[in-house]
Amino acid sequence: MNLFGKAIGNSLEIEETVKALNGEMEEDVKKIVFEIATYILKLAGVSQDFEESRRKIQNVIEERYCI
Repeated sequence: MNLFGKAIGNSLEIEETVKALNGEMEEDVKKIVFEIATYILKLAGVSQDFEESRRKIQNVIEERYCI
């Protein structure tokens, strides 16, 4: 069975989410999150292409704009 994340339960999932938004996510989770977010930005017209979407997502995580 494959799990997405390691926490179960509302408070633990919130803790894990805050850590992820601070850039503390495991590589497998990061890969999935970035892939989904890349498509969301492209489909919403926020980015011209997938590479631009990835750069924007990385910038948001690194600069902590999401917190």
